[in-house]
Amino acid sequence: MGNVELLSGSPDFYRNLKVGSNTLISTNVTINLDAKVVIEDFVTLSPFVRIYTGSHNVGNSEHRCNKPVNKPVIIGRGSWIALGATILPGVTIGRGSVVAAGSVVTKDVPPNSFVTGVPAEVKRILPSGLPVQI
Repeated sequence: MGNVELLSGSPDFYRNLKVGSNTLISTNVTINLDAKVVIEDFVTLSPFVRIYTGSHNVGNSEHRCNKPVNKPVIIGRGSWIALGATILPGVTIGRGSVVAAGSVVTKDVPPNSFVTGVPAEVKRILPSGLPVQI
């Protein structure tokens, strides 16, 4: 929809992005491409979503932000990442899942899950194939 920011410190980082068909990426979305990001078919990324693949090890007290660590992110088919959610490095969002607005996802999300919070936790398992009110 516009205003998508793709960033990385690596050369040729655009090749790290794979976007499936019928996917909606809304405005003001930031995607860090230090490692692969796979966004499967029928995914919706709402405004202000942030996806990060790069971080750092924690160093000694003289330099806490130490060596870079890059881990891929996968967002499964049919998932919805709501307004302002943040997906951290190494996370896989299972197919058909919903990440609530403002959530920070620090670990993998099982398929058909509704997660919310900081850090995000599974609040319920969603039925597959049917619309549901959350």
